[in-house]
Order: sequence, then structure tokens, then C-alpha cells
Amino acid sequence: MATRFSLIHGDLIVGNVVLNGDQVGFIDWEWAELGDVAQDLAYIGGTVYGGPDYAPMSEDLITRFITRYVTGMRAAGKDTEDVPALSARRAGWEACERLLTMLHTMTHASPDEGLRRTTITSVRHTLLETISRAP
Repeated sequence: MATRFSLIHGDLIVGNVVLNGDQVGFIDWEWAELGDVAQDLAYIGGTVYGGPDYAPMSEDLITRFITRYVTGMRAAGKDTEDVPALSARRAGWEACERLLTMLHTMTHASPDEGLRRTTITSVRHTLLETISRAP
């Protein structure tokens, strides 16, 4: 059976990825834990805007990203799930992360009632959009 849990970064956002030529590194490991690999695959980005820390990704790019992950894990001799199963859980993590990010942003928002209403509408839209994409 494929392992769903592994050491994960826990906060794999764009700002925690460092590029140096062909090399990729990850910084800020304070949230590292044993967890669901789909969480890291969701936190890096997706179709739902979450601010500048998240890479905008189309559905096609997300599928290619997950396929590349699965292919790499299998090439390394690791047993991993198939792309559809991992994609479904990744979408769930994306919805949770964007919701929590938006709620956090809302608590720091201006007391302007119009801004609060806009933020709440954005949270609602994010959840409905992600739920509608789930298999």
C-alpha cells in the first residue's frame, strides 16, 4: 500500500523555496512534521488565489506537478499513490489553507464594513470553487 504520510515541510509556500541555478532548496522548517504529502503539494500554489506566497497554477499545471512528484517518488523506489488520489486530497488541503489564510487576513483587515463583506465573499467563493473541482 502506498504511504500517504512522510516528513513534510508544513509551510511550503513560494517564499520558502530557494533557487540556485539547477538546485532547489527549502528554508523555514519550523512547521515540519510527519504528515500528508498532499499538504505540501497544495500549499505551494493552485487555482485559488491566496496572495503572493502562493504560485498561481492552472488545473493542467497542477496535474503535471503531481504527476512529476509521483514519477520522481517511484523512480526513487518509493511506493506512492496514483495521481487522481493524490490530486483529490491536494484539492482538499488547498481549500483548507486558502480558507484559513483568508480568515487570518480578514482579522487584520480594516474595520471598514465593505472590506469585511468583500473578504467574506471571497472566502465563500474560494470554498465553493474548490469544492466544485473535487472529484
